Amino acid sequence: MLLDLHARLRAVGLVEGETVPFPLTQETLADTLGLSIVHMNRTLQQLRRAGLIRCRAGRLALEDRRALEQIAGFDVGSHAGRSSAVTPRAASAPG
Repeated sequence: MLLDLHARLRAVGLVEGETVPFPLTQETLADTLGLSIVHMNRTLQQLRRAGLIRCRAGRLALEDRRALEQIAGFDVGSHAGRSSAVTPRAASAPG
């Protein structure tokens, strides 16, 4: 979700450096993704500790976007020029 959000905001010019506006709370993220707040908190902590993301002052920075893409199996390159739909590779695979 973080990569998808970042790619969509990049497509509409809202990325500054590698940061995007991120006014969402952990509770909102957990509800959106169908996770418990505890699990969401632990997951975000793991991503921070691994140096993959940074959240500060209502902004999200992808500190190592390429590593996140690899972990998530996310291929933003296959969606170049398509600002309306950026999806993980697994979702676009024939099935």
